[in-house]
Formats: sequence, structure tokens, C-alpha cells
Amino acid sequence: MNGALAKLGYRLAKKDGAGGFNLYNPDYLSKMCTPKTVIDVGVGYGTHSLYEAFPAAHFVLVEPVEEYRNAIAKILAKYEGTVHYKAAGQENKIIELDVDLDALQLSSHFERSELTMRDHRIEKRMIEMTTLDDLLGPPEMLERPLVLKIDTEGNELNVLKGASQLLESTDFVIAEASIAKRFENCYEFDELMTFMAEKGFRLFSILAIGHSAKEIRPRFADVVFAKCTD
Repeated sequence: MNGALAKLGYRLAKKDGAGGFNLYNPDYLSKMCTPKTVIDVGVGYGTHSLYEAFPAAHFVLVEPVEEYRNAIAKILAKYEGTVHYKAAGQENKIIELDVDLDALQLSSHFERSELTMRDHRIEKRMIEMTTLDDLLGPPEMLERPLVLKIDTEGNELNVLKGASQLLESTDFVIAEASIAKRFENCYEFDELMTFMAEKGFRLFSILAIGHSAKEIRPRFADVVFAKCTD
């Protein structure tokens, strides 16, 4: 059901499941800035709150899973932009991607931990990975303000490490950040915070928290980093 709802920009959750709040909506996002360029890494069926918040922006969509082609075609029929069917990461190479055939949005470059392991059908595919710096070219060619959104199921820090040049011209970064151990050999939350601080960003906002009522620790949070100006 979540796979079908994701196509419309929604997600189903148990009433006593996820707690907290959700600011990941067009009204809130539109107050952050008015970007001319939005880079969406890990598109899936679409980050519709992002598109609705910034309808006049140029969207650069980056997605490695071929099954999303029809959904992405519909996005680009409505919004101005381009798409790259590749994975983004820290280096240029061929990687093995675990494509979750029962829940495409859970496809990942990393093996799932015991916490998030599911009895799903997994298809292993060899795909091309590239850095955002190499994929997008000189950052001065992209109009600012620039918003970079990353949701790559555990690969967020590696995507950022491959975007050092791009981050110099980026004003806001929205990332799904792991808190609990969702994947094996994945980053810790404090590693992400430290990396972003070193790149001149500060934590600006928390949009949403993924927190199961059965667990004491949140699994992830959608966080916003802003370029430091002082």
C-alpha cells in the first residue's frame, strides 16, 4: 500500500506507530528560501512536497532504480528539469544495488541491519555510481539559491563526500539521516553532523522523525542544513 501511496506523495503509518511531527510539507519548505535549482538525489516516486514548495525551480533528478521511469516522466511533464539514471556516491565505480521488489523505496547499496531486515524479494543489480561533482559539472553553472535533497537509504554521507565542490554553491541540504543502525557498515549520525560542520553548514531544522512506538530510539530524521553566513 505504501508503494502505491508513495506515487501520490503520501505514506501510511499505524496510529500508534510513528510519533513526533512532520514539517516536510510545501508550506513550511517554501518559507526556507526561493531556490532556482533543486537537486533531488533518490527521487523514487517523487519528493512531491519539494516540487510543490518550489514549482518555479529547475529540478535535477538523480535516481538509479529503473522502475521509477514512468513516475519521473510525469514529474518532468509538470516541472522543468532533467534526470540522470545513476546512483550518486563518493566515487565513480560500478556497484551492486539491492533492489527491493516488494518496496522499491527501500532499495539500498547497503545490507540492512537486523533492525530493518525484511522478508522481501531482493534483486541484485550492477549499476553505475558517480559523484555529484562529476555528474553535474562546475557548480557555478547551477543557478542559486540551490537546495540539495538526499534520500539514499544509508548512502547519504557518501553522496555528500562526492559533492565537495557542489556544496560550496549549495545553500540548503535536506537529508534523511540515519539515527539507529538501519544498515550495516553505515555512518553514525554524529559523523554526518561533523562532516557538514566542516563544510560550513549548521543544523537549521528537523522536518520529520521516523520513530516506531516499539523502539526507544528513532530510526531516522529528515534534517535541514543551512550554509553558515556568519
